[in-house]
Amino acid sequence: MNEHTKKEFNELYKKLKRIEDEIATATWPNINDSFDYSCRDKIRKKLLTIIKEERMINIKKYIDTLDLQIEEGYRGDCPLCNGKNTFTVTRKLDGILYNCYKAGCSISGTSSTTVTVNDMLYRKERQPLVEFSLPPHVVPGRAEATSWAESYGIDAIKNNLHYDVKENRVVFPVIYDHEIVDATGRALAIGQLPKWKRYGNSSYAYTSGIGEVAVVVEDCISAAVVSTIVSNCVGVALLGTALLPNHITQLKDFMGVIVALDPDAVKKTIQFTAELKGTLYHNNIFALKLEDDLKYAKKYDMIDVSKAILKLTQGEIHGTRIVTHSNE
Repeated sequence: MNEHTKKEFNELYKKLKRIEDEIATATWPNINDSFDYSCRDKIRKKLLTIIKEERMINIKKYIDTLDLQIEEGYRGDCPLCNGKNTFTVTRKLDGILYNCYKAGCSISGTSSTTVTVNDMLYRKERQPLVEFSLPPHVVPGRAEATSWAESYGIDAIKNNLHYDVKENRVVFPVIYDHEIVDATGRALAIGQLPKWKRYGNSSYAYTSGIGEVAVVVEDCISAAVVSTIVSNCVGVALLGTALLPNHITQLKDFMGVIVALDPDAVKKTIQFTAELKGTLYHNNIFALKLEDDLKYAKKYDMIDVSKAILKLTQGEIHGTRIVTHSNE
């Protein structure tokens, strides 16, 4: 707080205290006629405004100390409410986004940054993440994909589903950093092999939905189903049996991670949970033992996922937990 603001604040505070002392010592019934309550309320409002502005200045100073590069993110304790791992900052080319996810904390906003010559070169020279494009026979907006998606309660348009007219497959584009970097297709004909086909080799996970918490699953259908039914989550399908570096990169953007692999993959669930611990900006990891694959949308599985998301976003989970229906 600069000297001018500090002086203004102190003078207002003294004036407010004097008014409130007079009110406190006044006697009934003359109290309502003796004091100008609107003056007191205006002073209170001005003091709160000064406090809020100073807090924002301090927040921005704190963000500056992080010295983030373009496309770099940070997650840690909130400098205002002290929420554990609830404060996120992301540096974009044209500014900085920051937010605290703890309920009741008011920290959220943007901060402009000076665009340097290096920033402009970054924009000019930035190359695609991977060299990939969908084959010409993989097209959007086909009834085959829409009809199949509806059988799982999935919105084909929201999930950007395509259709492989050559091989009769529903195709899930894999998108990272606003680019299609890969795709995976599911055969529609009974007995058609392979059942799943990977069109590229990017090793990125398929994601579906918008939210603060990642729900890690094995396949695209489960990812799309859970993000459709449960709010505030992104289904993240690993498309394989290993947790890869690109998966870790994608999961670092979330305030919490729920590992919810198929019921026959309990050992793998525990293994992935252990691998994630210590590799993210946080250790807020929730491992669930499911009743069935999430793509089948069993009631109690969806309830468990919803409960886990609520606990993660409200700061009730710090560290790693493994939960089954019997202990939660």
